[in-house]
Amino acid sequence: MRAYIIPRSGFIGPLYGMDLSQGGWHHLDYADYGDGELSDEDFATRYRERDPEKVVSRAMIEKAQLEAKPEGGA
Repeated sequence: MRAYIIPRSGFIGPLYGMDLSQGGWHHLDYADYGDGELSDEDFATRYRERDPEKVVSRAMIEKAQLEAKPEGGA
């Protein structure tokens, strides 16, 4: 697949990821990329040159949630 069009999508950043589960596709992204705006060209460049290790994944989210739990918390 060369391109994926996201109809009726909210804003996404260049490090967004996608996850397929029983409920269908889910878009995963950082909550905040800081201040500023990107042109379409800048977004495309950052997307093409992004570090795969920084792309948001289900495993990344689950790890962050575990690390955020207080000791002994459920």
